[in-house]
Amino acid sequence: MEINGTGFEADNITFENTAGNTGQAVAAAVRADKAIFKHCRFLGHQDTLFADYGRQYYVDSYIEGGVDFIFGNATAVFDHSEIHANGPGYLTAQSRTSPEQATGYVIIDSKVTSGIEATAGSAAASETSAPVRDTVSRDTISLGRPWRPYSRVVYIDTELPADVVPEGWNAWGKTPGTPLAFYAEYGDSGPGANVAARATWSHQLTARQAAQFRPRLFLSGTDHWDPIAAAAKLP
Repeated sequence: MEINGTGFEADNITFENTAGNTGQAVAAAVRADKAIFKHCRFLGHQDTLFADYGRQYYVDSYIEGGVDFIFGNATAVFDHSEIHANGPGYLTAQSRTSPEQATGYVIIDSKVTSGIEATAGSAAASETSAPVRDTVSRDTISLGRPWRPYSRVVYIDTELPADVVPEGWNAWGKTPGTPLAFYAEYGDSGPGANVAARATWSHQLTARQAAQFRPRLFLSGTDHWDPIAAAAKLP
């Protein structure tokens, strides 16, 4: 589905591409400024959500995929949402093309989850009534990689699972030396929030630095749009 209208609002809607792990299969392509998605689900595998243009606010929503499944060059915030990996790969592939652009993705007060379960050890799992993972299922999720050189993604106060690779981010092998991408975290938690092992070119923000990425400021624009107030008017 393509969404192009300014001020588009969706509440309690599922956007799904049922193609499975067959290559690019977009569930929703969003190129709408001041778009709001509340209580929505985006289901797919590769390239599930094409968040490509304008200011976009996702709240209390669920996005699922396996490879680059949130991608594009929108100015987007994912607030109190669940980002679910259903296969090894990259959660985001943001595509900012210059440092002057205000675009980027912010995942805030959210939770990253993983459905990459081990196939081995099923007997032990049945005996303990708990899922058993083998070493293959760990370290298989990257927080993001740069689809374009100045890619920008920030995770704030978000819970990360053990499946997140210790270095957190991937440079995609396109940029020699220090990547131009801006990848940062603040206050993340969970077994995947391994600050000491993060890529040396990524950032751990201060509270003051993180403040600029909170929804009301990051999505404000020249018209002072308040996405939280707008979303509150939806059921």
